[in-house]
Amino acid sequence: LGPSAAPAHAAQTNATSSITSLSAAAATGPSVKELNGSVTSTSVTLAWCCSVTPPRTYTVRRDDGTGDPSPTAGTLVYEGTAFRMVDTTVEPWTTYRYTIWADDGAGGYLDPVSGTVTTSSQRVASLSAGAAGATAAPVSWASPRDPGVAAVTVTRADPQGTTRVVYSGLGTTFT
Repeated sequence: LGPSAAPAHAAQTNATSSITSLSAAAATGPSVKELNGSVTSTSVTLAWCCSVTPPRTYTVRRDDGTGDPSPTAGTLVYEGTAFRMVDTTVEPWTTYRYTIWADDGAGGYLDPVSGTVTTSSQRVASLSAGAAGATAAPVSWASPRDPGVAAVTVTRADPQGTTRVVYSGLGTTFT
């Protein structure tokens, strides 16, 4: 591996996905009309729109998706009048149900809207590669903390674009 060798690449999974399912009861009107979101290994961002006027207080709770959601059960992740929240207390490779309730102005709640998300795996971070003479290239990285990661795979591409695995394991360096 000389100075002109192609850089090493770490295999990574897609770090962003979106809400995978939504449901809303319709008896008294849903708390929100539109729910969108994005998911990474370390956060879930939800944005919603246009439930009722005047603006209401929204309660967002997170749970594991079992049973019926309740405005008093699960983890409270947001309460306020904004139409967006970010939950940074999630774990990678975990499925969560988020449920949003709008207050009804009379001490109760409108029917909730729920979305189910699964966080992604963590990425390799701080990847660096250099040249160490004509035949070596030290490669280092910060491994994901995710216990579901079985191995980090480093590949090398030759000038023709053919790739080959040069390392696969749980370490953080390779030469």
